[in-house]
Amino acid sequence: MRGSLEKLAPQERLIWGARFILSAGFLPKIYCLGIAAAIKINRDKGRLAGSLEEVLSWHCGLKQPQDARLIELIKSGYSEMVERFGE
Repeated sequence: MRGSLEKLAPQERLIWGARFILSAGFLPKIYCLGIAAAIKINRDKGRLAGSLEEVLSWHCGLKQPQDARLIELIKSGYSEMVERFGE
């Protein structure tokens, strides 16, 4: 995913898009799986440090409680990828 680190910023495509989809009344499960993939790729390449919660908060700008549903979906997708492909 080219430029995936930048796309994880709060006002960029991935995070903004997930918020938009959720606000339209849809569950962005697959979209959040893409966000989780972008986070995993960037963590594996050493571009993102910290726990998943820290990345979601500091880099993606997702905060509890307003973004709780997105955080839950992204964490679920991340866990699924780790389970399938390893840490």
